[in-house]
Amino acid sequence: MRDDLVGLVARTPLWAALDERRRRGAAAVLVSVARASASSGAVVTLLRLGSAGDVTSEPEVSTISLTWLRTAPLRADLTLARLVVQSDERVDTGIGPGLVARRVERTVTGALSPTAQVAAPVPGSIWLAVVTGTTSAPQYADVLHDAVVAFAAGLRVDRPPASNAAARTTAAVDAR
Repeated sequence: MRDDLVGLVARTPLWAALDERRRRGAAAVLVSVARASASSGAVVTLLRLGSAGDVTSEPEVSTISLTWLRTAPLRADLTLARLVVQSDERVDTGIGPGLVARRVERTVTGALSPTAQVAAPVPGSIWLAVVTGTTSAPQYADVLHDAVVAFAAGLRVDRPPASNAAARTTAAVDAR
């Protein structure tokens, strides 16, 4: 994955404008972001390195991740979703109603980090889908919120028809 990522960036005008030292530095940033994204379960990562002429710009990273929380022995519902995101703002998701929250928190370095989060219970189950987006660039907070809500709107749960589950259970009992 590292070579693929660096290969994609190496085809950009920004890369061509960098000297060798800056290319090595940019490659190191890319590899670090890829590792952090993979280990955190991010499903989407946006890295903006800035422009070749702007030496003062810092890299900006935004990610969206999807987590499935098992709520057993309780069934997942909006009450549990409210505990997770600490919000009452409803939003439609692909699996039913959910709740959305926005926060801005300080990182350990003192920088502001906007976060948007949607929690949506899978109806009639012990599973709560949590879509979380965060960015190091406060100017993208509104876009990140919209992206998280759109991602949650695309959630789907594929369940086998009840008759198939019953048939499998009957077949397993008959086989004994």
